[in-house]
Order: sequence, then C-alpha cells, then structure tokens
Amino acid sequence: PSEIVPLMDILLGRELETLRDTLRLQQEERLADAEAQGDEQEMEAAAGILELLPDVLPRVQVRPFHLRNLSHMRELDPNSIDTLLSIRGMVVRTSPVIPDLKVAFFQCSICGQTEQVTIDRGRIAEPTQCPTCHVRHGYSLIHNRCYFSDKQMVRVQETPDEVPAGETPASIVIFAYDDLVDAVRPGDRVEVTGVFRAQARRVNPKITKVKSIYKTYVDAIHFRKVISHGSSAAENRTASNAAKDDGGKTGEKEDKGMRVDEVTHGSRFPPERIAELEELSKKPDVYDRLVKALAPSIWELDDVKKGVLCMLFGGNSRKVKKGTEAKRKNRERARQEMLDAGMDSDNTDMEEEEDDDDGETKLNK
Repeated sequence: PSEIVPLMDILLGRELETLRDTLRLQQEERLADAEAQGDEQEMEAAAGILELLPDVLPRVQVRPFHLRNLSHMRELDPNSIDTLLSIRGMVVRTSPVIPDLKVAFFQCSICGQTEQVTIDRGRIAEPTQCPTCHVRHGYSLIHNRCYFSDKQMVRVQETPDEVPAGETPASIVIFAYDDLVDAVRPGDRVEVTGVFRAQARRVNPKITKVKSIYKTYVDAIHFRKVISHGSSAAENRTASNAAKDDGGKTGEKEDKGMRVDEVTHGSRFPPERIAELEELSKKPDVYDRLVKALAPSIWELDDVKKGVLCMLFGGNSRKVKKGTEAKRKNRERARQEMLDAGMDSDNTDMEEEEDDDDGETKLNK
C-alpha cells in the first residue's frame, strides 16, 4: 500500500491532465468553427470554458476507506505490517502540528554548491562528495530552504464497549498528514484507514545504532467519524447482554449500538432499538435479566445491582424554565424545606436540664 497509493495519486493526476487537454482541444475546435460560421454566442461559450481550464491542476490524493474487514487493535501482529487496514476507536489525544521534512536542501560549505534531496520512506540520502570541489562530507543542511509539510500525532483508544472485562483499553498511535491534520478532536469516535508500519527505535538520537524492538504506528489515509444513536455504551452493553439470555431470538445489536455517518433526529433511539427494548420489557424475568447483565464480571451482590438499576431507571426530572416565577418559588420551597428539616433535627437533639440555683431552665444542644 505504501507504494500503490502514491502510484494511484500519480495516475489520477495524469488522467486529469489528459481530460483537461482533451477538453481544451475540443473547445478550441468549437471556437474555430464558431468563428468560421460567425456565431458570436457559440464563440463566447467556447471562450468562457477555455478561461475556466486551469494551467496547473491542484494536487489530488486517493483516500480509500470503508474496507470490507475491520481490524481490531488487539489482533494486530507482525503479519499486519505494511498492509492497508481499518480500525475503529476513540480519539484520546492529539499533538500540536509537527513540521515534517519533505525536501532537504544541502549546500557545500567550501564552494557553495547546492543540492536538493527528496525524502524517500523517511530517510534522507545526504550527498557525500561535492561534484565541484570534490570535498567529502562538506555539505550542510539549510533549514530555511527546506520544504516541510504538516504532521500530527493522534492516539486512538478502544471504545469502552469493546474492552474485555477486567482489562485496560488498548491504544495505538496514528500519524496524520497535510489536510488530515486537526480533522479529529479528542472524544471523537472514528474509523481510521491507513498503513500499519513498524519503525526501529534508536539507542541515542545521535547514533545510528538501533534496538531490536520496533515501535508500531499507523499512517492515516482517511478519517471517518462514527456517530452513535444517543444511547451510551454502558446502556447498549447492558441491554445487549440481557437480550442474549433469550437464546438469540431478539438478536444482537449490530456494530455494538453504533452506526457510521448517521445521526438520529427526533427520537433518542432508532426504531430497531425501541422494538428490541419493547420486546425485552414484555418478558416476565426482565428484572433478573438486567441484574445478570449489569457488571457480569462481579459475582453475587444482586441486591446492590438491583439498587443500581433502580437508580438508573427510576426517578423523575423536573425542568423549569430559566428566570421564571415557578423556578423562584421552587427554590424558595426547597430552602424552606431545608430549614424545616434543620429545625426538626435541632429539636430532637435538645435536652432539658434541671433548674439551677436561680430557678432558670437551660437548654443545651
């Protein structure tokens, strides 16, 4: 993929140049025929199209996505190196923009001879001998005349609903380039398509010696945001585990409650999810199913789980418009209830003591 995708970019650029040249010839012939016939309207139309054709075409990049198979972070192994894959997860960190060297500019420190070197697979073929003065190792890098591109490090982590019980989430480093920089933000659920790579770690940045342990990362080609249907991952996992006890009649939720490039308007849940929940609610043992589905890795403690379920599903929420008379009355009523509760507790804690020498009664808290 690291060689085929750039070839596809070059091929697509050449095809666009061919289409532009073909269209230009057609319009020139059309303009010549219109001039011969004296048709001014046809001449203006052909001249307008010729003016719109650019001399230099913009850069075109091929970005494949939505692969047939979706890879998982825990299943990546050495066989996946230098292959095109697609992974899904949540963005947890993005780095600032990093300047990435593309074309290095070298200048001889003796005679001033200059030479430009293009980066090939992350390596710079530094010239060793000057062709003019024949001095070896006399070139120095001129940073101000080099060409750089934007680069960003993005760390993607497994979503909570994909993490096995009792284990920490796995993560992987993604490198984004050019227009993919700042395309995603922390908290976004994305599907990343890119090339899985391995790079040797150096013992010291100033020494060419490397370690036998390699670090892995993904060169991103395409980002695709994954949008859920409003329900949280914990709710999806709990309801899905409860539905599994039915012997597969209700079926599992595809893609773990997530849809790609979809947003549900109006209802909080999609129709399929509502039908699944309604069918689950009609079962007589729905309470026991939910208890078993809640934190299945924790044994026993059914009473605690029932209390947690009651807190999750029970209770009513009051929504009062901001700045209204009802909100003011509600606040005053809450304050009065707090004062009444405080006075009652004080009265229960008050004890009457015996009269003292002056015949007075002391009340101590």
